[in-house]
Amino acid sequence: MSTSRLDTDKDKDGWDWELYMNGRPTYRDDVFSTILDFHKQNGGGDERIVDVGCGPGNSTIKLASDFKDVVGVDLFADHLPVATEYAHTHGVPRARFLQGSAEDLSLFEPGSVDLLTAFMAIHWIDKHRFLDEVRRVLRPGGTVAIVAYSSKAFLQSPAQARPSFDAFMSWLFSMGWTEAGSDPLKRATLEHNFACNDSLLKNIPIPAEHYTNETRVLWTAEGAGADGPHRTIFPDQTFALDERGPKCKDVVHRDDQACRKLYTFEQFKAYVGSFSVVKKHKDKAQFKDEYERRLTELEEAIGGADTKLDLSWEMAILLASRK
Repeated sequence: MSTSRLDTDKDKDGWDWELYMNGRPTYRDDVFSTILDFHKQNGGGDERIVDVGCGPGNSTIKLASDFKDVVGVDLFADHLPVATEYAHTHGVPRARFLQGSAEDLSLFEPGSVDLLTAFMAIHWIDKHRFLDEVRRVLRPGGTVAIVAYSSKAFLQSPAQARPSFDAFMSWLFSMGWTEAGSDPLKRATLEHNFACNDSLLKNIPIPAEHYTNETRVLWTAEGAGADGPHRTIFPDQTFALDERGPKCKDVVHRDDQACRKLYTFEQFKAYVGSFSVVKKHKDKAQFKDEYERRLTELEEAIGGADTKLDLSWEMAILLASRK
């Protein structure tokens, strides 16, 4: 019988890692090479990489071969043995995984980090406190790389099921607002979440007095504007102001393959099952009944459980060099 942490049902924080790893979209290799190319072209060193919000470590190890010291940081202690095992089984046993907060990187001395990454984590982070800590720990010439993909997936195929798919996803995301009610803190958290992902990082202020070479690299749908047509869950609401520096350069790839995944219907259920709103409410009868009903409707719309769903996400990397 396997004793792998990835084979267990859950850790104590409620994360089902097998569900997470099977369900979440994956990044194409050129997402990682874009970060490394930027880092090297702007004089970045190769001593230490720190990946904040590392989760199971699957993105951390993708950049490991170019650095002498590889460190993943996560708020939840139970994530660390999962990441350690993942690194060992994928040939990077030297990677270290430490418990810590993105807003308090006191694990690291000032000027001790060459590349600091955050993959699909910024929407859970206080961006101002985080950027203060990044400025403190990065070496001159070091790189910060923040990665996010759109909240909303676009159903490439089967095309006839797009209305049903969009309705299901909009309902699912709206449950977060229902839960938040009039609580100002919960609503502010949700607004920050959608602002980061739906604006593709336009709301992240990189201070020009401390950084240079600010660049936002976008992978967006063919024929779309720089902000893309498929990303917005709530088109009648605007959550994000453009807080980038005046010299920020956009590099736009008319390509929606960089963050894409082909799902069986069971894998798709694993993907949406990893959403925090589902994890919180799946044992509540009223939510569970409605959730199952809508999943059944979507299954019928795509043509049955044997039909695969081809999903893509628009995505961005925000890059900058420490002065």
